[in-house]
Amino acid sequence: MNKERVLPLLPLRGILVFPYMVIHLDVGRERSMAAIEEAMLEDRMILLAAQKEMEIDSPNADDIHSIGTIAEIKQLLKLPGGTMRVLV
Repeated sequence: MNKERVLPLLPLRGILVFPYMVIHLDVGRERSMAAIEEAMLEDRMILLAAQKEMEIDSPNADDIHSIGTIAEIKQLLKLPGGTMRVLV
């Protein structure tokens, strides 16, 4: 049986994440940090999908590839300057 889920989305610039990869991501955009915080309040699961154009700061649905990777946030560090480092 297929279950449909709604997950927070973290658009990625200049990187692809595949299943079973372990990687640190530095996050600074407000919408991206809000998505991470939403995931942390739930079950730590987040959808990672690459942006089509790296230069876009506020991507909409058309600016993001339609296929991504569901990842679990393993660790979250809030850094000076209002950014985050996330281990997925």
